Amino acid sequence: MPERPEASTFRWRSLFLYLLPWTGIGLLGSLQIVLAYRYAGLEVSWPRALGLGLAQWYLWAALYPILAWTARKVPFARRSWLKPVLVHLPVTLVVSGIKVTTERALVAAIGFVPPQPPDSNRFNTALLIAWVLVGVAHATIYYRQSQTRRQRAIIFVTAYDAYAVRAFDAMALDYLLKPFDRDRFDQAIDRARQRLAEAADNPLSRQLEALLENRGKRYPDRLIVPDAGRIHFLTVDEIHWIEAQGNYVKIHTAGSSPMLRRPLKEMERRLDPARFACIHRSAIVSLAAIREMSPEAHGEYVVILGDGTRLMSGRACGQRVKAVLEDLL
Repeated sequence: MPERPEASTFRWRSLFLYLLPWTGIGLLGSLQIVLAYRYAGLEVSWPRALGLGLAQWYLWAALYPILAWTARKVPFARRSWLKPVLVHLPVTLVVSGIKVTTERALVAAIGFVPPQPPDSNRFNTALLIAWVLVGVAHATIYYRQSQTRRQRAIIFVTAYDAYAVRAFDAMALDYLLKPFDRDRFDQAIDRARQRLAEAADNPLSRQLEALLENRGKRYPDRLIVPDAGRIHFLTVDEIHWIEAQGNYVKIHTAGSSPMLRRPLKEMERRLDPARFACIHRSAIVSLAAIREMSPEAHGEYVVILGDGTRLMSGRACGQRVKAVLEDLL
């Protein structure tokens, strides 16, 4: 099967972004080589310095996945650090040995002249860099895990208080101990909504929002709308109509028109069809906000809202608008 162009482009872009920091360090290393040679009273050409400096750090770029894979498989932990040390030590020794051996071959191929540090010094430097890269790998793993924990939305519900410590170790939003009343449950739900508002564009937040909105009923009574650093809790009764604008929708109310990152089709699925109707591929109206409807040619209608807004229905929605008209009559 031929490779899709998108996959090939993504792979090349990922490789470019991965090599970019190594290239920057290699350029600095090349400058260091030039300065070191001039300090020793020797001359070295920039092409040779660039060749050795970039090659050295591209070699580290090739060896780093070994250190990162080891870090993922055997991470350091507060309660167990001896095993990771015993595993990482031989790995870093082998990686450093490969680095020094390959670097020696590169120096010979490029044709560098002394001064060159002894192999023992090169090995010690390589071993130090290897352990620094081990630290970078663990820091990257820790950062990704912390981001994942921030996205979790867990509420523990149990009849036993012995699990409280474990619950908060798992970064639970709340801990409900049975029996609990409705007010306590609503408090936990409000915390979940706050977490949802902090990451409004997160896929997990959309799943959580769907769960919260659909508990005990089919359609939500309120919408969470982040706007200019603030969070609006908008009741569906306030909505006059909703306008599509690309991947966003503009929610028109009596006093404001906040934007929400949602496709119009998704908004249509979430709203009660007994209260809202899609009259155009770019407009949903509240049936309670309709003041007047006038038929036009080709089965289209002019829909006039209570605030005077005039909307034209689309041909594809003509049957739906007609059904709405019949329901209103």
